[in-house]
Amino acid sequence: ISSALKLTVPSHTIHGTEGLPLHLPVDYSFNIAVSDIQIIWLFEKPPTTPKYLLGAVNETVVPDFEYKHKFMLAPPNASLLIKALHISDEGNYIVKINIHGNGTISASEKIHVTVDAGSQHEGLIGRFGLFCIAFKIDNANVLLGSEYQLARLMHAQPTANDLLCCSSRNMVVITSDNFCIAVPVTKPVIHTEPSFGVVEHMGNITLRCTVGKGTRVVYQWRKNGKPVEASTNYSSPANKNTLSIAPVVKEAIGNYSCVAANSVSAMESDVIRPTIYYGPYGLTVNSDKAQKVGKVFTVDKGEAVQLYCSADSNPPNVYSWSRTTDNSTHPIKYGRYLEVASERVTLKTEEYKCRAYNNMTGKEEEIHFFVIVMPRGKNE
Repeated sequence: ISSALKLTVPSHTIHGTEGLPLHLPVDYSFNIAVSDIQIIWLFEKPPTTPKYLLGAVNETVVPDFEYKHKFMLAPPNASLLIKALHISDEGNYIVKINIHGNGTISASEKIHVTVDAGSQHEGLIGRFGLFCIAFKIDNANVLLGSEYQLARLMHAQPTANDLLCCSSRNMVVITSDNFCIAVPVTKPVIHTEPSFGVVEHMGNITLRCTVGKGTRVVYQWRKNGKPVEASTNYSSPANKNTLSIAPVVKEAIGNYSCVAANSVSAMESDVIRPTIYYGPYGLTVNSDKAQKVGKVFTVDKGEAVQLYCSADSNPPNVYSWSRTTDNSTHPIKYGRYLEVASERVTLKTEEYKCRAYNNMTGKEEEIHFFVIVMPRGKNE
């Protein structure tokens, strides 16, 4: 496996129970710029050749129509959910990741799945599906409905390890039927701290992703539809429910979203765009008619030309114009545009200045240039 792409699975052998869903967790990371991510899942049952189950390119899932109701994939997360196991599902599940940048890099892993025969709870699953909504933790009352999803059967009599397993995953043990349930995640919401804008290089931004419901939730951050990787400007805690941008830079501007997922569901938040104040950068002066060479504009005598300043900034800059004569600077006007009428130019060459000021960052840039009045036909 290339060092640029790392693909891991927590276990190469996973045991499941007939009739229940099974989650095949996969984790991958890369340290190069990529334009496309492809995920492919294959099923192998020797001596037969591997067959295609489903795949994804970036966020688009491409299932085999024969299995589209059996498997679930939520890219860019590469983990596979088998919705209901059958004995015939025993075999090897092969995951392959392709990343494309300047070239294509691939990595693959294999997970062997075994399936145990179903237990007494199959009748419960058959009657109510894999769902359970409200309950009381006693032996008398279990109400079934459609909000919580059954994730894992326990032993006939729950052991201390079973109870620990459930609580560590924020699941609930229903003692009368002895099973754990996993709550599907609701649509996540992003909170921005601070809620107002931040000046680049002078402040930090923290994005916090929360869900109203969900057990054992893991989070992933996206910027402009692509996963956010840790860098000198981005950091997240172990569970990745927050994303810190520190220090804030102009390059951090973009559309952010978070994906909340667990073994039974995945949901993506609405997009937010943090406000970052920056600039001005790249101040230039141009003209609608005058010819420009470097910092010199040539104008035909008797012709009026319009000059305009531009610079990259947020919020937009305040522009001001001035003219220098006899070593003195004289303000002319505010605004992005300046009209120069050559018949009013008293000298053949005059020096002007445009200044761009950002009132949020407190930064400014200025540029000096010259306007030369030429007799008609002589400016070539």
